[in-house]
Amino acid sequence: LRAYTFSSFCILFASLFAFLICLYSIAQSHNRTIAQYFSFILINLGAVNGALLSNNFIILIFFWEIAAVMLYLLIRTRITQRCHAELDSASRNEFGTASIETLKQVQGDNSYKTATKALYIIGFSDFCLLLGIILLWNITGSFQITTISKASLCGYNLFAFLLMTIGALAKAGAMPFHTWIPDASKDAPVEVMAYLPASLDKLLGIYLLARIYADFFTLNINLNLILMFIGAFTIIAAVFMALVQHDLKKLLSYHAVSQVGYMVLGIGTGTTVGILGGIFHMLNNSIYKSCLFLCAGSVEKKTGTTELDKLGGLSKAMPITFFATLIAALSISGVPPFNGFFSKWMIYQGLISSLPASRFPLPTLLFLVAAMFGSALTLASFIKVIHSVFLGQPKNSKTQELKNEVNWTMWLPTVILAFLCVLFGVFAYQIPLKYFIFPSLPSTLYPLPSIFSGVWQPSLATLLIIAGLVIGAVIYLLGTIKTIRKAETYIYGEDPEIFKEGFLGTEFYLTISELKPFSAIYRKAEQRVFDFYGWAIGLAKASADCIFVCIDRMLENMYIGFDRLTKIVSKFTSELQGGLLQIYLYWSLFGLVILLFILCG
Repeated sequence: LRAYTFSSFCILFASLFAFLICLYSIAQSHNRTIAQYFSFILINLGAVNGALLSNNFIILIFFWEIAAVMLYLLIRTRITQRCHAELDSASRNEFGTASIETLKQVQGDNSYKTATKALYIIGFSDFCLLLGIILLWNITGSFQITTISKASLCGYNLFAFLLMTIGALAKAGAMPFHTWIPDASKDAPVEVMAYLPASLDKLLGIYLLARIYADFFTLNINLNLILMFIGAFTIIAAVFMALVQHDLKKLLSYHAVSQVGYMVLGIGTGTTVGILGGIFHMLNNSIYKSCLFLCAGSVEKKTGTTELDKLGGLSKAMPITFFATLIAALSISGVPPFNGFFSKWMIYQGLISSLPASRFPLPTLLFLVAAMFGSALTLASFIKVIHSVFLGQPKNSKTQELKNEVNWTMWLPTVILAFLCVLFGVFAYQIPLKYFIFPSLPSTLYPLPSIFSGVWQPSLATLLIIAGLVIGAVIYLLGTIKTIRKAETYIYGEDPEIFKEGFLGTEFYLTISELKPFSAIYRKAEQRVFDFYGWAIGLAKASADCIFVCIDRMLENMYIGFDRLTKIVSKFTSELQGGLLQIYLYWSLFGLVILLFILCG
């Protein structure tokens, strides 16, 4: 085992996220399976820390697989949590136990299918990672990470790089290895979503990707472009899927995928500022994405749903959750002066810095535009979220009757994470960059001087933003307009009753899904046409059917042939035994002649 700056700061924040998630989960202490849940959380944390500290690939892959198994078990936790709650009121037989039919009805199989899907995808990527490690060992002759020097990508090195990159990208949740995350958002506890896809998996996957790039291989321009394309495509595709979601947790899950694209894009630039920006964004994303999932869990705790059509007007009843969600939403959208803007700005700088040395400047410019456009779409998506959940009109009596905030153990973690969003944005130079991000890369290979010329100055910008807000408030208070005149909206030729409830937030971007270029894509996406897991399962079933048919026919033909051979042999032998004494004497004489020939010859 070996600790250095990069792995140490990842361990620090992984432990912080685990502590906050455990604190948040205390509200579920009445649940019968809470001890099992906490044990899975802590075992997973130990596995992640072991992988981050590993200086040997064998040890790394061992802890890596333990984390994969814990992912499966944590997603399955949803079944037992739901069962114990619902079986208390379910019909039981005379022995006091629920029937098999009741168990099946209560449990369902969605959590099992989702957990199995996640395990298959992660298992496949881990197998690729293992093959890449074996190839790298075959090339270098060592499993010790510190003894491996950077190698050029040629021959087996290229295959080792590609296989190990698949393992890292799948762990981080980049496309096309992301499909289990939206499914898990519906079936797994929200605490698990905040803990794994939102934070620890991102830390572990991007940590390995950065190590692959910085320590093991030297990428050429073509592979940089491929990596940047994967990042840009992940940003755009996932954020377009998030725009049309009606469930808060599923919307957040697609944004968890989209943000991975920025990290991959930054590392793919190959520039120091871009790689550091990708690592910084990894940290920032873990902070605000965990905060958003925990806020969604608080909303679900109070209302019993995360469907945006059924929520609204929660800002008065849940002001702490509202402000934490607002800060995290502005952070993920890249709005200054929060932390998300700074890391995205560094990635933009990395893309611009790579232009002079690039033989293909046009794709790099397109990737830059895609990253900026994705950030704008993210902001649009969270405008819908804030309106639908907190600022819109209540959609049912339950949301109207809410009067108080969630328990302090649930809102305190969100406040801490929201505070970190502000702190790491305003004081980015003084705290995260100085103590965590800059020391993550070897200064001999990635020199730091003068790389931040022209980079965003958050402290000064924050002062200017605050000054602008204060001046605006003073002008408003000293202005002549003290009251606001209210009047009925004039609607020519329409029934005004239908407009009293206002517009649903989920209707904001319906036109996008109805446009011809996008409608077919959205429809196929909902049908899981782009889910490579479905392709793989279909291919496996088809192959199994083909193999079964081939083997079945082969065995059938062998049986028919053996049957025919048996009939021929039996017919021949039956003719030899006709029951006539002369035939038996002839056979005896023939046998005697053969014996004499053998003995005398």
